Amino acid sequence: MSRKIMTPLLALLAVAAFAVLPAMAAAATVTLHAGGVELPAGSPLVGESSNLVFKTGAGNLECSSNVISGELTSNKKTTIAGSIETGSFTGLEGGGACHTTTPLGPALITASGLPWPLTFKSNGTSTVKGTSAIVFTAFFPGAGVTCVYKATKLAATFAFNEAPMIDTVTGQVFKWVKAESNPLCPTEGELSGEFAVTSGGEAVEATTP
Repeated sequence: MSRKIMTPLLALLAVAAFAVLPAMAAAATVTLHAGGVELPAGSPLVGESSNLVFKTGAGNLECSSNVISGELTSNKKTTIAGSIETGSFTGLEGGGACHTTTPLGPALITASGLPWPLTFKSNGTSTVKGTSAIVFTAFFPGAGVTCVYKATKLAATFAFNEAPMIDTVTGQVFKWVKAESNPLCPTEGELSGEFAVTSGGEAVEATTP
């Protein structure tokens, strides 16, 4: 190709590249808002779910009231950071136990390994990581059985410009901690559910420029 043709072609490519850069930059950040206001660091974050299910080969654990709460530590970046400080997972069975379809009966669920670092990214994904691991214990009082499960992280997805923001967990695998679990426990399961995110009672929305 002659230099006369190459020169204007290269110039055209350069202009196109600079035109694309602003759009790329705009999509590179994510910001959380509540009540039309950008959330400052230190704002409370609460995630609530009524459809959290842990599926195992022996049946499902189904908790109807699931609340995680924590704090936003940074906002308006390519990665938003926060932490989950507490987690409550209860159901309508006696003593707040969660319904199960396993032979072991209803289960009392507790979380450990808190706080859990939390991130939201500009590609619409979020990640929860345990300080060492994300751990939950299922105690089946009717059977006297304890099952402990853990995962190194929990991945989820969310949509932009929706209030409240829904953080969706799909098929996240947790494996049993054999040394702390009864032999009757399923060796692994998959966690799925949707968490609606609020701050100070206001629906949280994730936006990009």
